Amino acid sequence: MITTHEAVLTALFDVLKAVKADDYDAPQVTRNEPQPLQLHSAGWLALQDGEAGEPEVLLSPLAYDWEREAEIHLLVPARSPAEGRAQLAALIAALEMRLLQEAAEGALDAAGVAWAELGPPAYDALPIEGEEDAASAVCTLTLAYTTATAAT
Repeated sequence: MITTHEAVLTALFDVLKAVKADDYDAPQVTRNEPQPLQLHSAGWLALQDGEAGEPEVLLSPLAYDWEREAEIHLLVPARSPAEGRAQLAALIAALEMRLLQEAAEGALDAAGVAWAELGPPAYDALPIEGEEDAASAVCTLTLAYTTATAAT
């Protein structure tokens, strides 16, 4: 049986696989993998699970409320810094739109997520070797969900 923690992260990963910026190819999407040595021509979007942290314990009935902060790493190649910034902005906008669409469709709801909130991007947060004009950002996504036990 899959835990709620894993179900939430798997559902989020499935949502991220559908992110595609207008006028650009879909990026390579990975989960908990290191930055690729060779950057995909359409960029890289990576889910890093993060830690679940400590839950808030509810006593009647017994339940555990979690707020997990997952990181979404974004890298895009470019021929110029301006092009890199434009492609990165388009990818972040597509990510935001996909999360809004998901809120309407309910894929994360089905996994048990009560709410998800995308934080502002931290630009140029990832080192990029051999890609001088590539652009990067890291966004934190807070996922709130409840489990019946601390382990699940």
